[in-house]
Amino acid sequence: MLSPKKHRGELPEAGEVTPDLARQAQACWAEAARQQGIDLTDFDPSASLEQRLFWAKQHGLEIGCLLARHSTKLQHSTGDQVRDNCQAAAARRIYTPSEYICVDEAVSGRKQRRDGLVRLTMILERRLATVLLVFMFSRIFRTGYRGFGFIQESVVDLGLRAISVGQGIDTADEKTWRQMTYMYGIMDEMLLTTIAQHVKSGLSGLFRLGFVVGALTIGYTGKEVEGAPLTNRGKPRRVPAVDPKVAKLIRKHFRWIARGMPLAEGHRRWVRAGGPVDPRCKTGEMSYTAYRRMLSNPRYLGVWAFGRKRNRWNARLDYTQQVEQPEDEVIIVRSDELRIVSDKRFQAVQKRLEKNKTGSRGPSSGKQPQLWDLVTDCFVCAACSTPKIDYRMYQGGAHGVGMKCKRGNLCPARVIVNRKDAVLNVCQMLGDLLRHDADLIERTVARSGDVDANQNERLLDELAQARKRERVLLRKEDDLEELLGEGTEDDRAATKRKIRATRAQRSAAHMETERIAAEIEHGPKAITPEEVRTLLNDLPNLLANSTTDDENDEDDDQIYRAADVFRRLVGGRIAVIVELRPGRKKCNVRGRFTPQILCTVAEELGNSTAITGSESTPGEQTVWLREPPRLDAIALRVHELIDIESLSFRDAAKKLREEGIKVNSGNVWYSYHRWYEMQGLTAPDLPYNNGRPRKPK
Repeated sequence: MLSPKKHRGELPEAGEVTPDLARQAQACWAEAARQQGIDLTDFDPSASLEQRLFWAKQHGLEIGCLLARHSTKLQHSTGDQVRDNCQAAAARRIYTPSEYICVDEAVSGRKQRRDGLVRLTMILERRLATVLLVFMFSRIFRTGYRGFGFIQESVVDLGLRAISVGQGIDTADEKTWRQMTYMYGIMDEMLLTTIAQHVKSGLSGLFRLGFVVGALTIGYTGKEVEGAPLTNRGKPRRVPAVDPKVAKLIRKHFRWIARGMPLAEGHRRWVRAGGPVDPRCKTGEMSYTAYRRMLSNPRYLGVWAFGRKRNRWNARLDYTQQVEQPEDEVIIVRSDELRIVSDKRFQAVQKRLEKNKTGSRGPSSGKQPQLWDLVTDCFVCAACSTPKIDYRMYQGGAHGVGMKCKRGNLCPARVIVNRKDAVLNVCQMLGDLLRHDADLIERTVARSGDVDANQNERLLDELAQARKRERVLLRKEDDLEELLGEGTEDDRAATKRKIRATRAQRSAAHMETERIAAEIEHGPKAITPEEVRTLLNDLPNLLANSTTDDENDEDDDQIYRAADVFRRLVGGRIAVIVELRPGRKKCNVRGRFTPQILCTVAEELGNSTAITGSESTPGEQTVWLREPPRLDAIALRVHELIDIESLSFRDAAKKLREEGIKVNSGNVWYSYHRWYEMQGLTAPDLPYNNGRPRKPK
């Protein structure tokens, strides 16, 4: 079993308690334990997790973990649940460290993918705790059968124990816990169904009276009603009313779409004009799908319906679906005061939407994954991305062979790039970098040797000091035991306390000694020059072999390993730079990334500490993701010939013709200026013949 420290280090931060709640939980448990007669003399709340766990086991306490959950943002019961669970744990002689408290706040209990639940499952599977405490089993899952399945499979079948504090259920009672869990699950389901029916009945009554129920459609606003009873939250009642400013914008868009404007252009104009979005929207921009739904909303005709759809939880898909209800259960209210669009224009728009509607697609044919299918997430749009948010490229284009920006029509540099060509070009550059970095082997081996030597020397010194401290504490404990029978009752009690404190310190010192010894034994190994040379030959071949279209290859692991190496070599991010050129149909597309070659080599050889510092990061690289125009492709070479080798345009053209590139001096002049234009710079004014003396005739 791994040490608690290693387990703790692997637990995700998502789903853990806040520092304030952790301190409150620790204090609450300590107070309850003191009332239960647990000796807290040598208990240190600020000690490390390992020391506190060792203390608990020495005093015969079990180790417990907690889960607290509430469903909506209006609820704030996490602290109350944690307090009750900590008090119940102390009463049963269970220690609950704050590191093992998991929370899910404002998350439905029907969902399986919850941060707190995932974290709790990891704690139970690794047996870091032997007891699970919850306020009620419905805090784990809202549906009874899922909660029972979790307790049975993730707790009882692992030999662990679960306690429902509020329901008085303890799985240690083999005879009754299953029946009690079933019964409470059925009662919860019946209660929720009854509450839902009452809520629907109350909302339908308010809807018939004309009051606002739920979120208002874009184009409408709430108007307060004087003298009407307040809501349950103490806010004034409102009735829907047309927002004149937004209604004018909606009529304009209906007119544009009815006259034949593409939906994508209408969506761009809506976003550009700062059109409102649903207040529940998280992105702050109306999506293309939401724009289509707005154009098909019958409320703009003054026809308002209540109960058209009903939420139903899909347990298999783990999210809520909206299900159409029968017409006899739908309440419809018509109001000309709420009409924004005429019937004729609304129907014209519906015909456009129906014409553009795509039907359901059949199942996709299975195919072997290719490298460009697995690394598309590395490409991000440079035009839309910000220092805080990266807008990645997604599969798109005909037959899905390309990739485009996530923002779609809202991207200022809309382009579809062939994924295969882009990845092949990046792999070719990476292969060249791996083959031609002459001093890579020497830097890697030298840095590895220095780091390993320094690290081993430091660890050996720490191990010697830890063993010395352990011996000192052992002698101190022996001396205290010899004095145990001497002195008064108070003296003997003080001696016992000192012995317990010394034992706890010695145990912590022993654990530290074992940790350092294990780190020395399993630490990073030294890298030999032969291993580096072999790897430098293998990595380019790995990337090259993974870019072939061989569908008969049965070894899929090679593809996934190549994808992992590709991500690490490019640093996980390739910025896609689009250059829109006036008067040209096609645009230039380049990729920019910072290679992490030395770090990747060290990680592949099992020594991630071999490369540290800025030397492990080569300079930023630029690669063509789409085949560039002929003169743009030679711009870098022209820059080298003129600015570095100081050739004239004519001599540079001659040199290029010798290299097999058919150009003249005018082409060279154009490529030279294009290089500076692509860098965002102004080309310098060169002297005649680039400063070279005229050749004698």
